[in-house]
Amino acid sequence: MKKRILSILLIFCMMLCLVPTGMFAEGETTRGVITEQELIDALADDTVDIVTLKSNIAVRDTLTVDRAVTLDLYGYMLENSAGGSVIKIENGGHLTLKDSDLTSTYYFNPEADGLWKWETSGTKTVNGGVIYGGTGSRNGDTVSGGGVYVDGGGTFTMTGGNIVGCTATIERVQAQGGGVYVAENGTFTMTGGSIAGCTAIAAQLSAYAMGGGICNEGTTTLSGTAEIRECRITHAGNLIGGGIYDSGTLNISGDVKIIGCRAEGLQAEAMYTNIGGTINGGFFDGSVWSHSTITDGTFNGEVINSDTITGGIFKGKVTNGGPISGGMFYGGITEGGVIRGCTVTYRVDGKDYAKQVLPGGETALKPDDPAKDGHIFMGWYDGDTPYDFTRPVTGNMTLTAKLIKIADKTADFTASDGGAAAIDLLNTAKTGSADSTWDNGAKTLTLNGVSFITTATTAVKLPDGATVILADGTENRIIGGGATAAQDGTYNNKIYIYGIYTAGALTVQGEKDGTGTLYVNSGEHINSGDAWTYSIALCMNGDLAVRSGSVTARGGKASCTDGGFSYGIEFAKNADLSITGGTLTAVGGEALDTKDPYNVKKAFSASICTYIGDITVSGNGKLIAENVPSMAGGGLSYGLDIVSGDLTVKDNASVSVAAGNAIKISGGSLRLSGGKLRAFTTRENSDAIAVTKDLWDTKDGCIEISGGEFECIGNIYMYQTKPNDTQGLFSVTGGKVTAGYIFGPNKLTVSNGSVTSRYISAKTVELSGGNLTVREPVYENSSTGTRYVSSAISCGKISVSSGTLDAAWDWGKYTPSVFSADSYWGYPQPLIHILSGTASFSGGTVTLDTGCAGNTAIKTDTLALSGGIAGSGYTNEDGSDTYVQKDGNIPVRFGVAPADYTKVDAALNQVKTLDKTLYKDFSAVEAAVSAVVRGKNTDEQAAVDAMAQAIESAIAALQYKDADYRAVDAAVAKAIALNKDEYKDFAAVESAISAVVRGKSITEQASVDAMAQAIESAIAALQYKDADYSAVDAAIAKANALNKDEYKDFSAVEAAISAVVRGKNITEQATVDAMAQAIEAAIAALEKKPIAEEPTHTQPENNDQSPQTNDGGSPTLWITLLFVSGGILTVASVRGRRKKYTVR
Repeated sequence: MKKRILSILLIFCMMLCLVPTGMFAEGETTRGVITEQELIDALADDTVDIVTLKSNIAVRDTLTVDRAVTLDLYGYMLENSAGGSVIKIENGGHLTLKDSDLTSTYYFNPEADGLWKWETSGTKTVNGGVIYGGTGSRNGDTVSGGGVYVDGGGTFTMTGGNIVGCTATIERVQAQGGGVYVAENGTFTMTGGSIAGCTAIAAQLSAYAMGGGICNEGTTTLSGTAEIRECRITHAGNLIGGGIYDSGTLNISGDVKIIGCRAEGLQAEAMYTNIGGTINGGFFDGSVWSHSTITDGTFNGEVINSDTITGGIFKGKVTNGGPISGGMFYGGITEGGVIRGCTVTYRVDGKDYAKQVLPGGETALKPDDPAKDGHIFMGWYDGDTPYDFTRPVTGNMTLTAKLIKIADKTADFTASDGGAAAIDLLNTAKTGSADSTWDNGAKTLTLNGVSFITTATTAVKLPDGATVILADGTENRIIGGGATAAQDGTYNNKIYIYGIYTAGALTVQGEKDGTGTLYVNSGEHINSGDAWTYSIALCMNGDLAVRSGSVTARGGKASCTDGGFSYGIEFAKNADLSITGGTLTAVGGEALDTKDPYNVKKAFSASICTYIGDITVSGNGKLIAENVPSMAGGGLSYGLDIVSGDLTVKDNASVSVAAGNAIKISGGSLRLSGGKLRAFTTRENSDAIAVTKDLWDTKDGCIEISGGEFECIGNIYMYQTKPNDTQGLFSVTGGKVTAGYIFGPNKLTVSNGSVTSRYISAKTVELSGGNLTVREPVYENSSTGTRYVSSAISCGKISVSSGTLDAAWDWGKYTPSVFSADSYWGYPQPLIHILSGTASFSGGTVTLDTGCAGNTAIKTDTLALSGGIAGSGYTNEDGSDTYVQKDGNIPVRFGVAPADYTKVDAALNQVKTLDKTLYKDFSAVEAAVSAVVRGKNTDEQAAVDAMAQAIESAIAALQYKDADYRAVDAAVAKAIALNKDEYKDFAAVESAISAVVRGKSITEQASVDAMAQAIESAIAALQYKDADYSAVDAAIAKANALNKDEYKDFSAVEAAISAVVRGKNITEQATVDAMAQAIEAAIAALEKKPIAEEPTHTQPENNDQSPQTNDGGSPTLWITLLFVSGGILTVASVRGRRKKYTVR
C-alpha cells in the first residue's frame, strides 16, 4: 500500500511540472517598451500578455505576431521606416490593438494621391496612438496590407488606436488594403479606432487597386465606433472600394463611419462588398456597391445592391437587384428591386421628396425637414390634417409637406381697423382648414392652428384685457423676426424686439379639453454697439393669467458690446403672473456680451422677470422656467427673477425651475403650502434659491413651507441687511424640504414636516417638531491628502423642544478619522458649532455622529438640558465648552429618559388575548387602553404605572355574556311538537331534553350547542311505528279464496293486489287502508260468469294397470350427474400432479 501511495505522489508531481507556469499567474503580464528590439522581444515572449509603447518607435522590418498578445499604443507612434507591412499576423497569431492614452495629437498633410504624411503641423489631425508608414507585404505581383497584414488563420482585433498613412503600392497586378489586408481564413474585428489617409495604388491600367482602407478576403466585422476616414484607391484601371473592398464575409453594425473615401473613376467610393455579409448600421459617405443584405445604416451616396434591402436611409439613387421591404429613399429607386410592403411617398411642392418602404402595420418615419427659401416647414400632412406618425401604415399613401410663407408685417390687434388686417395676416399662416378668429368687442383671439412667422421685429400686438383661446388639439406658433443694429448708449438707449407685445393684461386659456398649445419666440437681436439689446418672447404690460392649455415663451438671441438680454417673459411694474391650470413654460434665450470678440461672455438670460409683482401657481397649474443649454452655467442666468414680489405655490400646482440662478427673490417671500416646487442650479457650487431683504424692501424676505414638497438641488441663500423678528425667517410647519446648503436665514424653525440639508448656517435654529437631518460631506485635499470638513450646523443658538435632530458627517469613501485643528478657528471643527450662544435641549431626540471617537460633536458656551433630557456617548471636561464623541460606533445622543412601560405593555398584551365579543361590556377596558399616553419620562413613572393598573382593574371587572340557548330552545320545541306515540322508542329524545343544563356562560357555548345537537340527533334517530296491514292481508286472503275462473274479469282484483306497497309506517296508515279498500272494492265489483249445462262425455278405459314410476328418467338429471362426475375427476387429477411436482 505504501508503494502504491508513493507512486501516485510521484505521478502527481510530474504532472505539475508539465503545467505551464502561466496557469498560476495572477492577472495579465504587461511590459513597457521604448526601443525596436524591446518591442520585437516582447512580442515574441510568451510570458508577456500586454506590450505597451513608452515612446515613439520606428521599426526597420515587418513585426510578426504568431501568438495571442495585446499591443497598447498608449498614445505613441509605431512607424515602419524601411518598407513592408508594419505588422503581419501569421497563422495562429492573435493581435489585439488598443490605445490607453488619447491625449496625443499627430498632424498630417495629404499628398496628391491621398496618402497622409506625418509632419509637425498639418491640415489633418489624429488623436491617440498611431501605426504609420507601412507599404505592404509583397507576394509576387501583389502587395497587401500596408498597416497590418492578417494571414490565413490569423486574428486581428482593433479596439482603439489609428492606422494612418499606410499604403499598398505596386506597378501592376494587385494592390490590396492600404490600411489592413485580411487573407482568406483570416479574421479582423474592429470596434474602435480609425483607419485614415491610407491608399492602395497600382500604376498600370490593367492592374487592380482594392480597398484603400481595408481589403477583406476573410471575415471582417466592424462595429461600435470604428471609423474609415479619407482612404483612397488611385492610378489603376480597376479601382474597387475606396474605403473597403470585400470578397470574403463583411458584417457592419453600430456607429461605424466610412467617410471621405475616394475611388478614382467613382467606382464604389466608400465600399464594395461581396455576397454573404450584412450591413446593419453605420454611416457611409460616398457610393456603395454591395452584394450584401442591407438592414440599416445611412448612405449618403449612390447604392448599387444585388441583395435584399430591409431598412436604412438612402440619400442618393438606389439600384437594387433584390427585393426591397424597408428603408427611406431620397434619391429614388431605379431598375429591378421589387418592392414588398407599403410605400409612403413624401412630396414637396408637387414633387417627390422621399419614399419610405415598410411592412404593413408599422409606423412611418419622419424624413428630414425640407427647406424652401422664404418659407417655414410645418410638418407632413395627409390632406389638410397633420399626419400622426404613431398611426400604423396599412397601405400605400402620399404625405405632403406643409410650407408656410414667412410674413413681413406685425399682426397688430391694437390697430385702428379693430384687428381685421391682423386676423387676416394670421390666417395666411393657418396650419389646418379652420380660420382663427378675432372678436374685437370681447378682445378675444381664438387660435385654430397657425404658424405665424414674420420678419417684423414684433410678431403680434394685443390690446389691454385681451384673451387668447387655444382651440383643442391645435398647435400655434408665433415667431418674431430678428434685427441687427449698430447703436450705442448702454442702458440709456435700450432697444427691443418681441414675439408678442401686450398693451396690458392678457388671459390665455384652452378650449374645452385644454389640449391646444401656443409657442412664442422672439427673433435674434444683434447689436454691434453698446446699447442694451433685448429679445423678449412675451412682453407683459399688465397681469398674465394662464388658466389651461399649454404656453411656451422662448426668448431669442440677444447681443451687444455691453451685454444682451434675452427673456422668456418680462413683466412691467406692478404686473402679476397667475397660473391656475395648464402649463406655462418660459425659456431664457442666449444673451452675449461681445465687447471682446475673442472672449465673448454670457450676459443676462432670464425665463421670467417681474418688478413689484407676484407669481402665484395654484390649482393644477404648472410652471416650467429654464434657460437654453448654452446659458446654463452663466452667472447672469436666471429662472425666476422676482423683484419686490412673492412666489406662492399651493394646491396641486407644480413649479420646476432650472438655471444658473434658479430662483432669485429680492425683497419678497417664497411660500409653499401644497404641490411641488423644484429648483435646480445649473452652475457648479451655486445658489439655486436666493431670498434677500434690503433696507428699502417693504416685504420681509422669508421662506414659508407649510405643505407640499420643496426640492432644492443646490444651495438656499438668505440675506437681510438689518433683520427684525419677522424678517429673514425660514419656517417649516409641514411638508418636505430637501436642499444643499441653507445659508443665512435669520431664524430656521421646524415645527412639523421634515428638512434634509447638507449644511445649515443661521442665527437661530429652533426645532419644536418634525425632523431635521443634516449631512455635511468630508473632503480631502488632493495634493496633501489631508481631510477637512465644515460644521453641519453653525448658528448663534439652537433649541430642540420636540421632534428629531439628526446631524452627521458624511464620510463617503473615506475611513473616519480624528480631525486636526482648523487653521481659522484654532481648534477642530465641531459637528454643531454654537457661536457664543446656548444649545438648549428640552425635548425630542438629538443624535450627533462624528464618525469616530475623538471628534467634537458640539461646541457651545452653554449646554442646557431640561424636561428630563439626558445626554450620552460623549466626554466633557469640567468647565469645557467642547463635547467629544467617545465611541466611534455610538453617536452622541440627547433625549428624554423614558419611563418604564413594561407593566403597561404586559397589560396591553393581555388585552390583545381577549375577545371583546365574549363580554357584556368591554368599554371600560377600551377606555383604559385609550388613556395610555406614551413618551413620558421617569419623573412620570407613577402615572405610567396607574395606566397599567387601570387596564388590569378593567380586565378583572369583566363579565362574560350568557351562553346562547336559542338552538336548545328550538330543539326542545321541535321535540315537544312531536307525537311520541307514533314512534317505536321516544326515550332518547326525552333523555336529551332532561340533560339540558341552564345558566351557562358564553365561554361554554360549545357545551350548550352540544345539548341542542344531542336533542336534534335524538330526533333525527327516531323511527316511526309500522303501519297496520291487517285489513290488507284480510282483503288479499279474501281474494285468494275466490276462483278467478268463475268471474268475467278478475284483473281489477289482481291489479289492486299488485298495487300493495309493504313497509309503510304509521304516518302512512291512510295509504295502507286505501290499499285494503281498493282490493275490497275490486272484489265487490266482480261479476260471475253465466252457468252453462255441461255435455256428457264417455271416459276412455285405461288398459294399463301398471303404476307410473317414471322409469324413463329425466334427461336433465343425467346431464347434471355427468358434469359433477367430470369435475370430481378433474380435481383429483390436478391434486395428483401437484403431489408429483412436490415430490420432484
